[in-house]
Amino acid sequence: MTRSDPHSLYALLLSAELPLDANILWVADENMPPEALHQLSRFEQLTFLTNRADVYASAKNVLTLPAAVVCFSDFDFTDFNLASKKFDAIVYRISKERAVCHWVLNNTLPLLKPEGRLVLAGDKNDGIKSYVDKASTVLGFAGRAQKKGNGYIANLKVNTARPIAECERLDDKNYPLSRNIGTLYGQTFSSKPGIYGWDKFDAGSRILVDTFYDWIKTLEDENTLKELTALDLGCGYGLLSLALHNAGIGGIIATDNNAAAVAMCDLNLTNNHATNFTVTAADCGKGINTHADIVLCNPPFHQGFSIDSSLTARFIQAAANTLRRQGVAFFVVNAFIPIEKVAQNHFKFCTTLFNNKQFKVLMLKHSA
Repeated sequence: MTRSDPHSLYALLLSAELPLDANILWVADENMPPEALHQLSRFEQLTFLTNRADVYASAKNVLTLPAAVVCFSDFDFTDFNLASKKFDAIVYRISKERAVCHWVLNNTLPLLKPEGRLVLAGDKNDGIKSYVDKASTVLGFAGRAQKKGNGYIANLKVNTARPIAECERLDDKNYPLSRNIGTLYGQTFSSKPGIYGWDKFDAGSRILVDTFYDWIKTLEDENTLKELTALDLGCGYGLLSLALHNAGIGGIIATDNNAAAVAMCDLNLTNNHATNFTVTAADCGKGINTHADIVLCNPPFHQGFSIDSSLTARFIQAAANTLRRQGVAFFVVNAFIPIEKVAQNHFKFCTTLFNNKQFKVLMLKHSA
């Protein structure tokens, strides 16, 4: 099935004829093209909420009208619920994960004025028609999805004949709450929806850790580990960070673009008694000024609904920029990804330490 161009879906959302002076809440995740932000700068009373550090940074630079508000959080609607002023419209390009969509939709009705609108867009195979049906049958909205090109848009109205108290909630898996997902490397892990692979121990990351632990055994003096600083690049809920802590690394820096991942990684390090660590919201380590002796990375190759082949290259470059001259970087990727070609542009030495035809682990170095 042909997928809509990301820009065309945002063009659909903007085609909803929202008044320029309307009080609008725009909810955005990693699917938002940065270029589309410029089209939002026309709205005089725009509140922009995103869970992605890169989208937040771009929005802060673009949405500069006096009444514009730009927020970065794990889709925390608390402050909006406490405010007395309601929104004329809430606009949302549906997310990839069902629990995220259900959580956002569950929070829309109480935030809208009685005459307010909920504007949704997405592709058919994103589940947009199902979300629109649920918004109508469960949450108390009125309207339907309309096909426009390869995408769908729904301009839903609040059903004033159905009191909010009578409306049910969609199953959002108790989205805001962390929960224990098990023990690994002697560490107890918590996680939550909204993070890729949030409810499991990723197989590639486990292979990366096992290979890293084998490398540690080759060191002449493992006691030096407590004097080293390591970077977990794209930390997720912190599997690699806790593995570094378990190995005795003295200082840990973890970074991720996702607000939920940053919160859970910080929680896991704290709960497992790590002390010398920093968890930072950043896109591919952007803004990390500390140079690391060790970098561990399991780079993503999906950007929202799409495969983005450039992501691996960006993470390789970030590792090269943050690694000390005598440092060592370890990457795990799917075996079919030609990471070696990219790595050779940034590192002098590239060695495959493991390859089982499903995953491979590379060791990258600037110097011998």
